[in-house]
Amino acid sequence: MKILVIYCAMLLQISCSFGQVRKSLSIDFSNTNINKDKKSIIIKSNQRDWTDYLFVDVAICNKENKKIAIQGRLNNLYWHDAAMVVNGNDIDTLRIYLKNYKTEPGTNEFPVKGMWGLPNGYVQHWEPLDIKHVDRITLKTLGSEEHKYQILSVSVQGSLKENTLRLMGKDFFPFVDRFGQYKHLEWNDKIKGQSDFALAQVKEEKFNSKLRQQDTSEIDQYGGFLCENKFNATGHFYPLKYQNKWWLVTPDGNLFWSVGVNCINYSNNTTNVRGRNNYFSDLDNNFLESNGNYNFTKSNLKYKYGAEFITDADRKLQERLKVWGVNTFGNWSDIDLARSLKKPYVVAIHYSFEDRLANGQLPNVFNPDFEKIVQKAIKYYERCFEDPYCIGFFIDNELHGWNQLENNENRAALKKYAEKYFKTCHSTLRLLAPNKLYLGSRLDFHDYPDAPEYQNLIVEIASKYCDVLSFNRYNYTVSDFRLPNTIDKPVLIGEFHFGTQDRGIFGGGLKTVKNQQQRSRMYEFYMSTALNNKFVIGAHWFQWQDQSLTGRVDGENFQVGIIDVTDTPYQEMIQSINKVTYQLIKELRLEK
Repeated sequence: MKILVIYCAMLLQISCSFGQVRKSLSIDFSNTNINKDKKSIIIKSNQRDWTDYLFVDVAICNKENKKIAIQGRLNNLYWHDAAMVVNGNDIDTLRIYLKNYKTEPGTNEFPVKGMWGLPNGYVQHWEPLDIKHVDRITLKTLGSEEHKYQILSVSVQGSLKENTLRLMGKDFFPFVDRFGQYKHLEWNDKIKGQSDFALAQVKEEKFNSKLRQQDTSEIDQYGGFLCENKFNATGHFYPLKYQNKWWLVTPDGNLFWSVGVNCINYSNNTTNVRGRNNYFSDLDNNFLESNGNYNFTKSNLKYKYGAEFITDADRKLQERLKVWGVNTFGNWSDIDLARSLKKPYVVAIHYSFEDRLANGQLPNVFNPDFEKIVQKAIKYYERCFEDPYCIGFFIDNELHGWNQLENNENRAALKKYAEKYFKTCHSTLRLLAPNKLYLGSRLDFHDYPDAPEYQNLIVEIASKYCDVLSFNRYNYTVSDFRLPNTIDKPVLIGEFHFGTQDRGIFGGGLKTVKNQQQRSRMYEFYMSTALNNKFVIGAHWFQWQDQSLTGRVDGENFQVGIIDVTDTPYQEMIQSINKVTYQLIKELRLEK
């Protein structure tokens, strides 16, 4: 890939989000280097200490008449990046949020707890950026084509210290309103009173009526595309390689590509209020749970629909899924709700097993009780074994510690463990639910195959036993994903998302963009690369509803939902999901 770049000395003034205190450091990019492989540009920072800043803005002009996707990364660290799609002959801003880890007294310390992202703009991450030694920004276009764009300015924005003082200088607490929203910020579609829920429903109905214009006559009851010459109808989902690409086939024998969303349930937006009562305004005790959690999802549904809110919410969900184009309940969804609505779903198998290896990260599969524990966990979902809407079972999620089993001289210990693990899970599921797919363990190899060598061994062994390999892939593209030449298996993307901070939630996401428009554009880009990858049979967005403003149980508070805490859809995202399901998949099928 060749990148053509025009440099310009003009510096643009970039506005800050959230009404944050204005502070800007302009980066001199006159000594910018293009890597020898022509795939990326390195902008070296003339000031390395960014302790008091909140984000980096790179203003870019697309010099072509077609869209381009651009990623920026700080210090070449995987989790400290952002991306955007720029329309042809347009200017836009790539925004990279700065993620630290521990607070420093007097700088980013803020009197709240249990939250990854804080109201003053501070965001923590488990792999922190060395905020005092930021020496480079690396830009690259995503894809294999040549691109020509212009860098207009590079600047570091926002003042963490002054933002902290500004917020604490007024009546900050409580900062969460009775609907679970941030009180000290305004945005479009914010619910300010109970009467606004009715207005939101009218607005959504107008929006949905436009989406209903999509032709759904060629789609079967499972969300598959009707075929003139049907494939074998087994009454269950199964994978099929058709014209050099992997697909799923519906129980009726039609091609299916899984557009899923994780966590479709009525408990997404719960947060602990115990010991933090001063954060919240006017909570309804009917939705305060015994463990100290408050359920904003259900309380807002009651405000919206009244006493029979679950019945009305179920009916609305059925309509939304069809109109919006979500054809699969992803991991951690309410499978009984999926069954009642007759929608395809996957099952998440988790279990408690105290005997563990690799510093407690991996179950001891050599313990004879392991198979019994897994069998018991699977049996709990016996109602799904012959349900045609059940696609298959994930067993575990993002297991860590594989590399701790690796022997430097040979990998016998790791190989022995992986063989035992995947074989046991496969044989146990086959015994109990022979018609359902074993979907693997949701490997968190986000940049695979650009990954440590031990991961290849795990993928190789998993491919022997899994019907479908599953990867949680927090990345901006799937175009560079491939399996080793010796493996030809279908792949399901179990998780991905793009978060932002423009609607009053502070944590952003694992992979971030500037605003809702960019979330929508990046979703389409990511899904188009997944659709055109011969291995991939589906991709599931994480998650259905935004996480709580004040954090879930571990403090994660990401703005990554396709609806917000008040049950209001992000229309930009919904339009893109609808386009993928009813246009891009159809076009792909017709090309075959």
